[in-house]
Amino acid sequence: MPYSAAIYLKIAYMPLVFLGNFFARFGGNAMPFIMPIMLQVAFGFEPFITGLMMIPTVLGSLVSKPIIRPLIQRFGYRQFLLTNTLLVGACIASFALTTAETAVWLRTLHFFIFGVLNSLQFVAMNTFTLKDLPQQEASSGNSFLSMIMMLSMSIGVALAGTLVNMFSAYYGAEQLVSAFHATLICLGVLNILAFLVFWNIPKHTAV
Repeated sequence: MPYSAAIYLKIAYMPLVFLGNFFARFGGNAMPFIMPIMLQVAFGFEPFITGLMMIPTVLGSLVSKPIIRPLIQRFGYRQFLLTNTLLVGACIASFALTTAETAVWLRTLHFFIFGVLNSLQFVAMNTFTLKDLPQQEASSGNSFLSMIMMLSMSIGVALAGTLVNMFSAYYGAEQLVSAFHATLICLGVLNILAFLVFWNIPKHTAV
């Protein structure tokens, strides 16, 4: 059976979709690594308290599951990914505004919102990448996506650690909080790269 025009189009810009996946995961994958370190090393929180602070992120991820499909159906993949990519980047960068004195309720809400946005981003990218692949290509497409996810996670964590070291050397050991804040801003700005990639998605891509 011949492939539909939509499948031909999807395969034609498939490298673009994988590239967007790659860049968009840098910040989100680095956050579970850098945030606990910042809370403990820079802010002086106990490990137990730091662990509790991560719970809202998980809860936000769970809350996002029922709303992802209606949002994509309402706005389409292109508009949703463009908007949410910027929101995730802004949310990551906004963690640079937090300090050890930030109110617990505000910090909890911040982590919760990040969990929602980051989960929406990952699910939308995964489904968009694989949804139109022919059945005989689904297995290889899924394997390649998994490789992209692991590679992006590794690079994201390595990049976060490198940035912290660079900014620590620049600001000095006594300004460790500033080093983490600068790193978070850089990770958030990196999402602009993914935004530019997703901008090239055809405007009338089927849901």
